Amino acid sequence: MDDVPAPTPSPAPPAAAAPRVPFHCSECGKSFRYRSDLRRHFARHTALNASTAGSSPLPCSPALACPP
Repeated sequence: MDDVPAPTPSPAPPAAAAPRVPFHCSECGKSFRYRSDLRRHFARHTALNASTAGSSPLPCSPALACPP
């Protein structure tokens, strides 16, 4: 047979860039794309930590994934 070089495998495609999430919760470390989302999330932390007598804290929305 002829001396034909074997084909070289093509390089793997570059990994997709990670989504940009510049805002991070200082309480739990959750990341958010928008500052407004972080503020809404952080308000849940302060509501959960409130120690006012006779009032119950706001329930945490599953969409915000707050800690129990």
